Amino acid sequence: MYGEKIITKKKKLFYEYAGKLKRVKEKVVSLNYLSNNVLKRKSITTYATHHGPIMAKRDGKWVSLKSHNRSMNSLIQSWKRTKAKGFEDYKTLMDLKENTSNSTVFADNKGNIAFWHGNFVPIRDKKLNWSQLIDGSIASTEWQLAGGENNNPDSKHFNDQLTMYTKGKFKEVLFYKEDIEKNAERTYQPGE
Repeated sequence: MYGEKIITKKKKLFYEYAGKLKRVKEKVVSLNYLSNNVLKRKSITTYATHHGPIMAKRDGKWVSLKSHNRSMNSLIQSWKRTKAKGFEDYKTLMDLKENTSNSTVFADNKGNIAFWHGNFVPIRDKKLNWSQLIDGSIASTEWQLAGGENNNPDSKHFNDQLTMYTKGKFKEVLFYKEDIEKNAERTYQPGE
């Protein structure tokens, strides 16, 4: 959770981040509810920073909650796990390190059994007390790449996106079959 420093300028909300002011995202949400069997609607304004939605106010600071629940790669990993053709396929998918569930178990009819305790595990600055509210205005408090369960520095994928990430760039995610086939390094068919 991040403590955000909110500033109002010309009736607009901003938050402090890395020595600059960034605009607070505002979104009006309509909630339907029943009152005496009559459907009513109430509109509320929600707020968010790049850390996530504002969830509370503590000691004069708005509290945002960072989560990893809107990742396309996470959705792709979850879907493709259901289509894995065996342990090696499954293990390769788990190397995406986007699975945010608490634990994952794999078993197949060949006797392979595997357990991943966490898969998306953000690397955070160990000098900070993450059980307390973190100062949202400091860039160094950002999560780094997910380490996952193996954190193997010898893997070619251990930090291959780190330089891009620090520059605010990300690898393109290929979603459509023709794009994946066009960019494939190798192809595999079960039984080959």
